[in-house]
Amino acid sequence: STAFMTLARSAPGGASQFRLDPRFGQLVAQAEALLHSLGAQSCVNVLWAFAKIRHHPGEQFIERISDVMERHLSDLWPQNLANVLWAYAALHRSRRGAEHAGQLVRPVVRQLEV
Repeated sequence: STAFMTLARSAPGGASQFRLDPRFGQLVAQAEALLHSLGAQSCVNVLWAFAKIRHHPGEQFIERISDVMERHLSDLWPQNLANVLWAYAALHRSRRGAEHAGQLVRPVVRQLEV
């Protein structure tokens, strides 16, 4: 996730400058291969970075990272939650992202109602 965060923070032009670089494709493939081992913070960082550079990693990637995050819902801090919701909104083409965003918000709403 650190590599994605660094790219996102240093790339004002978005993903257009990365798409043609084969190393970016290798980084995305490596991230996908390691998704099962990522924790909540790393998942949030990767999603945030993709949204920041305006690169949609594909529905399969979104589904897989959403599944990993679901296993770590209790580990998400409020800032993590805000970053994930922003990333899903910025990557607005993801149906799975919208579903997952709803799942993330429901527990927060329940706590506010108490």
